[in-house]
Order: sequence, then C-alpha cells, then structure tokens
Amino acid sequence: MDKLPFETTSLWTEAFQINLEVVRLGDAMPGSAQTWFVVPFKQTAFRISSLLSVLHAEVSAVRQQQALEEARQLVFQLLSELLMARQLYFLEEGAFEALQQRIGNLESRLVNDYLSKGELYHQLPEDFYYHHTARIDQGALIGKGTKIWHYSHVMSDASLGEACSLGQNTFVASGVQLGNRVKIQNNVSLYEGVICEDDVFLGPSMVFTNVKNPRSAVVRKGQYSSTYLERGVSIGANATIICGNRIGAYAFIAAGAVVTKSAPAYALLAGNPARQIGWMSEWGCRLHFDKNNQALCPESGESYYLDNGTVTKTV
Repeated sequence: MDKLPFETTSLWTEAFQINLEVVRLGDAMPGSAQTWFVVPFKQTAFRISSLLSVLHAEVSAVRQQQALEEARQLVFQLLSELLMARQLYFLEEGAFEALQQRIGNLESRLVNDYLSKGELYHQLPEDFYYHHTARIDQGALIGKGTKIWHYSHVMSDASLGEACSLGQNTFVASGVQLGNRVKIQNNVSLYEGVICEDDVFLGPSMVFTNVKNPRSAVVRKGQYSSTYLERGVSIGANATIICGNRIGAYAFIAAGAVVTKSAPAYALLAGNPARQIGWMSEWGCRLHFDKNNQALCPESGESYYLDNGTVTKTV
C-alpha cells in the first residue's frame, strides 16, 4: 500500500505536545472561560493529533492526504481560537506567544509536506480557482475560469466546463457533465447521471435524484436514471427534479417545484407536482402571446412564436 513519501512520526509527536500544552493552559484559565474557550481548544487540538495518528495506520496515501489537509485546516482554526482567548485576556502574553510559535511551526511543516510531494498528490492546473477547503479528486476535468467555493467536492471523472461557479457545499459525483458558465448556488448535490448544458442555473438547495424507487436494502447502483438539462435552464431554490426527465432549453422551474416529468423549451413550471403555467424568454421574462401567437420579451425585445405547444425564438 502506498504511503506518504516523508517521515511522519515527528509530526504526530509535535501535535501531541501541542495537545498537552493546550490542556495545561486551558486548565489554568478562569472558570468563565471553560465553556466558551477551553472545551473548543481541547477538542480542536485533540482532533489534530488524532488525524496525524492516521498517518501511521495501514491506510492509502489518498486517506493520508485527506488527514493532512484536514489537520492543516484545524491548525488555522486553533490559532484563531487562541487569538480570541488572548484578546479577551484569558491567556498570558508569554504563554500565548510560545504556543502560537509552536502551532505555527506545525502548520508550516504541514504545508511544506503537503505541497512539496507532487509524486503522490495530483497537481491541479492554475487556470481555475478553488478554495482550500474544496476537495477535487484526481481525474476530474475542470474548465478554465471555473470557481469552486468552500467545502465543495468534485469527484473523479466529473467534467466541468469553462467559467462555471460552484457555491459552498456543492457535491459533483463521478460522471456528471457540466457545460460552460453553469452556475450552482450553495448546498446542491449533482449525482451520477446529471447532465447540464451551457448556461444552466441551479438555485440554492435544489435537489436532483437518480433512483426513482430507492431502498436502503436494495442496491441499484447500476440502475441510475439520467436527468438532462438543456441550455439556459433555470432551477429555483429548493426545487426537486425527479430523475429520468429532460428539461428543455431555457425552461424555468419555480422555487419549491417538484418536477416529475419532462418539460418543453421555454416552459414555466411551478407547484407540487409541477405544472406548466406559462412561458419564459431567454432573459427570464414572462411571455404573453397575442392572438397571432407572437410575444416580445419586455427586456430584450426579442420575438417568440408559439405553434402547437412549441415555442421558438424568431428574432
């Protein structure tokens, strides 16, 4: 089993000594600080040393890498907690500076070890942005100019186009395909089988599914149903798209809607179950068709024509 290409015993030893020092300083703080500061101090310090103990276990290099990254993030948190305690005079200056230096040295070693061993860590290109808390698995394809924000996870074999935006706590499973300029708001999970063309908008906490009849005791990993969103589709906050459906270009799904069947291009859907209640332009404006089945977008001035339940843009 591959292991990390550097010696880790001293890392864990240093973290353990910091843990003991935090406990000692915490016990010396006044009772008023115990609940708000000492307990978080101890929990964070203990978690760091526990994570680094994983480096000695018979686990994969990927798991060790994850432990290092989480420990590095917790070091920043521990420093912030100690600084706040110092500002509120719960820590003496000398004790704080000594512990701060020790934690800073550990953080520096974690960063150096984490960044300098490229033979085991997949190297991400520099033409897109990702927050340090984001997790991007090896084999994921990320387009130029894409931004991936806090605590998001992009799995291997996922494909993201150019200039996409993944909000906080976004999950993108293997096999998911996103076009260019797809915007995903916070707390959205895209499961295997989801395909989004260019310019799709996914509102906060909207939901995809990929199994129509899930049971915990029945494995259906080979029976995932796909969901296809054509160009320019907008999905409102907290809407749910039941798998196996295709949403036509520039369709607009209202907040909270539950979509149980496919929708035509430019359709406006709302409700539970979702029903079509009108038509929307490519600019997101309601279309009102006249007796000649023509409508103008009030924002863009573009013209649309309705023929037997199908809308096309004429200008």
